[in-house]
Amino acid sequence: MTEEIWEILGNKDYASLASWPSYNKKLLTEENNYKWKLMNNIGDDINKIKLIMKNEKLDKIAIVIADEWKLKFYNILMSLIDKTRDQSEIMKNLMNERDFKSRGKYISQTVAKILKNEGKYPKISLSINDEHQFFQDIKPILEKKYQCEVEIVNEKDSKEKKASQALPGRPAIVIT
Repeated sequence: MTEEIWEILGNKDYASLASWPSYNKKLLTEENNYKWKLMNNIGDDINKIKLIMKNEKLDKIAIVIADEWKLKFYNILMSLIDKTRDQSEIMKNLMNERDFKSRGKYISQTVAKILKNEGKYPKISLSINDEHQFFQDIKPILEKKYQCEVEIVNEKDSKEKKASQALPGRPAIVIT
């Protein structure tokens, strides 16, 4: 992926053969590191789906960004996980939030999934608007790499059943 980005930036030679660049320390932030990992994870996820589909040519990739309430849920959940890994205590705290009571089943399943695989889920997250903008920014890279249309959709605007699986930093991916 790095070589592809290098080429998109207009460079002719391989990045691996270029002289070591100087860097701007201000760009080495936790948020930028998060974005870099997010971009690579999306590419890896798309590649895994392609492999499972046994389909070389894709028509369209839809990246579905989680609803706003999930960002609130996710941020509260991650702060609770820093204090305890007791699922019942975490659920009790989450169900004190009025917005979450009607979504108890989804929240319970998601808490269990995250506690089982905690290392796969980032501790930080972007706002829904920032995450949407980030995917808009990398959309040309994905379109070039996969030679297909890429659509960035908010969960509430998607008609796909898989859209409900979207979480902050872990969007749902629908490939056709």
